[in-house]
Amino acid sequence: MSRLLLILAFTVASCRDRAGSFHPALVASALSGAMEQGAGAVVSLDSLGPQNWTQFYVFGPYTSRDGMRRCLATSQFEDYGLVSREDIYALFFRRSGEVWGMTLPRSRVVFAADVLGREYLRGNASFIVRREPSGERRELANSGAPARGCV
Repeated sequence: MSRLLLILAFTVASCRDRAGSFHPALVASALSGAMEQGAGAVVSLDSLGPQNWTQFYVFGPYTSRDGMRRCLATSQFEDYGLVSREDIYALFFRRSGEVWGMTLPRSRVVFAADVLGREYLRGNASFIVRREPSGERRELANSGAPARGCV
């Protein structure tokens, strides 16, 4: 049992920011895992992503580079061609002008419309799985923490 906990702790630690690297697999796994758990599951990004990040952003399909730039307050980021894509979300972590980005396929995770184009401060980047208003599928919604709209 203690060996398993040690392996788990090492695995989680190895997915953290080290010397400027960022490993998005843990973020993707946490978000898709919450979706699989179903309605009521909560996922917080506070312990995920690059070390000491301060802001988190989620952008949906067809978001322009200019819209992302306004939120991220820099032009130094990959936009993943999001302006002409509907198959992915773009997620960004920010710290003191540094930006780390990743994409998530919409086939794995669905964010509620009111989550997109917002800035979440560390401590507020928490999402809850709920049923869409139509009741047809699950989506990740803001868990109630304040978030600044920026697009």
